[in-house]
Amino acid sequence: MLCRRQEQYRVCIILHLRDWFFATTNVDRRILMYLIPCRLLTSHVLPTKKLLEPFPRLQELFLPLCDCIRRADLKGFDAALQKGEHVFVNRRIYLTLERGRDIALRNLLRKVFIAGGFEEPAGEGSAPVRRTRIPLEEFQVAVSFANGGERIDPDEVECFLANMIYKVRAVQSLGFFPTCSSCMQLHEWRHL
Repeated sequence: MLCRRQEQYRVCIILHLRDWFFATTNVDRRILMYLIPCRLLTSHVLPTKKLLEPFPRLQELFLPLCDCIRRADLKGFDAALQKGEHVFVNRRIYLTLERGRDIALRNLLRKVFIAGGFEEPAGEGSAPVRRTRIPLEEFQVAVSFANGGERIDPDEVECFLANMIYKVRAVQSLGFFPTCSSCMQLHEWRHL
């Protein structure tokens, strides 16, 4: 009698574990559906292909967006967002993902900065110094190119830059980045 009851418990546990296993992949997919936009918005972390490998539907939705953000392809980002719009709106993550365009724009600005190169050395023996300013026209051409050749108004480009500067200042005011005085105190403390 005891052996029969143990067998029933064993079968019951196996059935529960099997149901739990199949349910976890569905739960994982649901969690990632909301976690990916959240991480994108808060810490600018994009999912890897390896993370999305077990979830083909999530790959189909998020990989094109992430590739466009990495490449700073604004037109491709808009097309990928439009393609998954129905799912994103139903899951209420569309507006969160739309903020990913700002990250793509930031990556585009970084590429323009790197492509800007170096300033002419001040003296013969001095090392070249990277340019610290980007002409508005250069960034305007890059944004126009990233939008598929569509002409962008200079005022709109200025607005993009002003918003990026504001976002950095807002984050700094929250205390996520140390101020110069706290950096000096930390530097002095390390060398005691």
